[in-house]
Amino acid sequence: MASLEHGDVEKILFEKGTETLRRLYQGHLDLRERREEKYESVVGSDQVERNHRRTGCERDLMTLFGEVAVRRLGYSCRGSGSLFPLDAELNWVRIV
Repeated sequence: MASLEHGDVEKILFEKGTETLRRLYQGHLDLRERREEKYESVVGSDQVERNHRRTGCERDLMTLFGEVAVRRLGYSCRGSGSLFPLDAELNWVRIV
């Protein structure tokens, strides 16, 4: 990099730095998934109890650093939408 111009060095540092931050955030989310508390059931704002727990529920999230995958537990029951307690912890609550 010693032979590159200022703008080229900045571009490389920005790209590599942003990817490093994206990976750090992905690692944080992966850790949250592993530590997520398992419940027997959850009740939504609709007062419906969801007692079917699924692992490996995933959604993509676009962040300031790029796209990450968020894996978390999902709770559902027949006739009602799923709930994801980790979404609430991260302030991504879906309205039921």
